Amino acid sequence: MKKLLSLLFVFLIILSSAHASQEDYVVKDFEYTGYKLMETAAVSDEFFQDAVFIGDSLMVSIENRRVLKQANFLATIGTSIKSATTSRIFQYKNKKHTLEEMLTELNPSKIYIMLGSNSLCVIKADEALEDYRALLDKIKETSPDAVIFLMSVPLMRDHAFKKYGKVDTMKGRFQLYNKGLKEIALEYNAYYMEISELLVDGKYDVPVREYYTGDGIHLSVAGAERVRDYVKTHTYPDLDQKLEDYKND
Repeated sequence: MKKLLSLLFVFLIILSSAHASQEDYVVKDFEYTGYKLMETAAVSDEFFQDAVFIGDSLMVSIENRRVLKQANFLATIGTSIKSATTSRIFQYKNKKHTLEEMLTELNPSKIYIMLGSNSLCVIKADEALEDYRALLDKIKETSPDAVIFLMSVPLMRDHAFKKYGKVDTMKGRFQLYNKGLKEIALEYNAYYMEISELLVDGKYDVPVREYYTGDGIHLSVAGAERVRDYVKTHTYPDLDQKLEDYKND
């Protein structure tokens, strides 16, 4: 019943956008009007009690900042997309587990993913995106009813990119990857979150210094708080549970 109501909600949104053409809701310059999350009033931390955040050291930096205290984090330093899919790397109750085991244990209704930074340092965007599809296949198989949010991967600052190649080449690889995530969001009925876009100068597309630690890769307190504020104000429409119940006082 919940899925039916959600589908009806999306259908009504499309009907209400009479000015938009059919092309606005399909692949077109990587703009996906029909699947973009709407900004709402901020939800409280309780909204994330049944959420899981999957990621590498970037997600670890968000976890360590304690900005989403009630969320569950499956984040490990050095994790690639492929290792998150296949390896026993997630620590829980003094043992290491696979992603499949952890999702079965936690049974989340919301899954947020920020992965790709480590992979993109060694492989091209199209290869990383194929690994991402395999990851989503595993997640869909284990948690078929969970709502999935694909978080774009933040750019590195120039001095960090230089460690892995030419700045323009690496920056282009990350940007191409994030565009590909939008396409994958449509394929897998997921939502795309504009995380990378939050952390750059809108005019010049350059990472904002205050949002990063000195290494130019990981997020500072200000960066983690900016991500938190976006996540808390960009949730999914749930017709069985009013978002007003989660609003901050």
